[in-house]
Order: sequence, then structure tokens, then C-alpha cells
Amino acid sequence: MQVSVKRIIGNVARNLGLNNPSEHIESFIEWAFEAEEKIGSFSTFTDKESALTVTDSKALLPTDLMTLIDVKGITFMEPTQKTFKADSSGDKYWIVGSYIHFSNVKEGTVDIAYKALATDDEGFPTIKQGHEDAVAQYIMWRFKSIEYYNGKIARYIVQDLEKRWYWLCAQARGKDNLPSEAEMRNIAKYWNALIPERE
Repeated sequence: MQVSVKRIIGNVARNLGLNNPSEHIESFIEWAFEAEEKIGSFSTFTDKESALTVTDSKALLPTDLMTLIDVKGITFMEPTQKTFKADSSGDKYWIVGSYIHFSNVKEGTVDIAYKALATDDEGFPTIKQGHEDAVAQYIMWRFKSIEYYNGKIARYIVQDLEKRWYWLCAQARGKDNLPSEAEMRNIAKYWNALIPERE
């Protein structure tokens, strides 16, 4: 489940006593994204698939793409390792800016699987539920760091915020990587199968 970054910004504004958080909304959104990247668990971003229209051997990538997983035309394609990309042959692709280029597809469609940044109905990024405290802490740490750099607050305040961020980041990552109940049962079955029977 995902929650809107607006909810996290509301928590940050309340915690820091900010009357007008909209003044800092762009920075807060960027910091929220940085925090999600740093948490970096497998389920941070959503899995998506899309069919791209290829024209002149290239296609525009989706705007929500974070990481490309697979590319498939008639067969699965691989990224080219060539320095001169246009000299690639076979089922190869490469990315330049917001376009994906193909060595053997001039026109048509190509399917991609990728990790995407989810957004709410208003276009604001969403955060994985369970990451809220960590992301809010990261934003507070970065925001208060500016005050520290300008000599307005003591160093220990920023250090405490940073320390708490690292702890919450580890908690969020750890919870994401815990096996589900079904996975735990399978692990137990496998483990019990390794124990030799006594006569």
C-alpha cells in the first residue's frame, strides 16, 4: 500500500511547527524521493509493464520509470556493451536521455517491464506505507541541516536527527525484507526436512 507524499509533508510540518510548508514543498518532495532511494528495499517502487511505440528505431520511455528490468520485442533484448551504440547488431537496446534506442527494431511496438514511481490522483509521488516515519525523519534532518549550515542551530540537533534517520531507515528496510507467513512456513518445512530422523 502507498501513501501520498502530502501526508508525510503534513507530518513534517506538524513536527517542525511550520506554518506554511508549501514554501518548501519542492524540496520536501525531492528529499522524500531521496529517502525512498536510500531505503532501497525491493518493494520501494511498483512493478509495471508498458508497450512502447517505436518510430525510427527509438521510443519515448514512461515518465514514471525508475529502473528498467526487461525489454522484449519478438525475443528478449539485452543492453549493448558497444561504445559506438549505433554499430550494435542483434537484439540490443540502449538509453539516451528519455529515449530507448533499438538496433533491430525500426517501427512497431516493444514491451518493457520496469520499476515505477507511483503517484496519487493529483500527481504527487507516493511512499510505501511503513516508510512514512523514516521518510519524514529524513526530510526533517535535511531541512534542519540548512539551519545548521547557516549557524542557526547547534550541531547536536542535526546529529540526533541524522542518527534517528539511519535507525528508522534500517527498520523500514528490515520490515520490507522479512519473509511473509507463507514464506516462513516454507522455510520451516525446508529446515525440518534437513533434520535427520532418529531411529
